[in-house]
Amino acid sequence: MRYQELKDHIKGSFLTKEYLQAFLIQSAFIEGLLKVYLDFNIFLSTKGVEEEGVLKSLGKITKEFNLFEIIKFLEDSKLISGEQYKNLEKYRIKRNKILHDLLNEITKKDNLEVELIDIYKIGDSIISSKEFSDIGDMVKSVDDTAFKERREKEKNEPKNQKITS
Repeated sequence: MRYQELKDHIKGSFLTKEYLQAFLIQSAFIEGLLKVYLDFNIFLSTKGVEEEGVLKSLGKITKEFNLFEIIKFLEDSKLISGEQYKNLEKYRIKRNKILHDLLNEITKKDNLEVELIDIYKIGDSIISSKEFSDIGDMVKSVDDTAFKERREKEKNEPKNQKITS
């Protein structure tokens, strides 16, 4: 599934009232996109630096970051604005509450739906923001380039030929 298809799937899940599915995919999408953005910026910042071992180690460590650590690192590094940081923190706190209390909340279906609709709207405002869209465009560009390279490679590889007797 490609970048835009994933965004469309999140929106479609919400529109068909599959709120839990929309929330879970949206949450994974936001965290995944932020991880790629962080990794890309570390790569750009360390390109050509001689102390490669330390920088490679930093890249390995940040790949294991949870959402709190990713958001904090991006904010400390000035890779996101203070406003985006506040929105992501609000989303993260609400997301954690829902995930940690999910089994209890399922028994209160109406309350869970209200919570899921609310967090979806927060997440949608994050995904729709100019700053996040710019991050998404960068990832989409990388995705499109990788897709084209894969197609080109597939065209140039010899096809498996069937052996007939």
